[in-house]
Amino acid sequence: MENSKRKMCCFRQGEIIIVPRDLTNKNSRTTNYIKKGDGIIREGEASGHFHKLSGGTLYVNPRDENDMWLDNQLETIELTHDEHAPIKIPKGAWKVIIQREYSDEMNTYVRD
Repeated sequence: MENSKRKMCCFRQGEIIIVPRDLTNKNSRTTNYIKKGDGIIREGEASGHFHKLSGGTLYVNPRDENDMWLDNQLETIELTHDEHAPIKIPKGAWKVIIQREYSDEMNTYVRD
């Protein structure tokens, strides 16, 4: 029961959305991802502020910098940003999603 509750859980901070990642799914392979050592998920284009993790290991797809996942082996870590309240992320594997903004003309990533 506890595991099913966790699967429904997600976190959002500005344009960053973090959802559980199912590593048992063959479509969720992580072998082509590389470690991103600074813990910064995204830097704000307008403000210069950034979304940063206090721990865990952030992985990025070298062919798409917006394709990331987080491996957190600690009890909790924090996602921080100067303009948002910190968010506690529990232990587990997490997919990091950068929200996109759609219009009739084009779609772009949301600017912070």
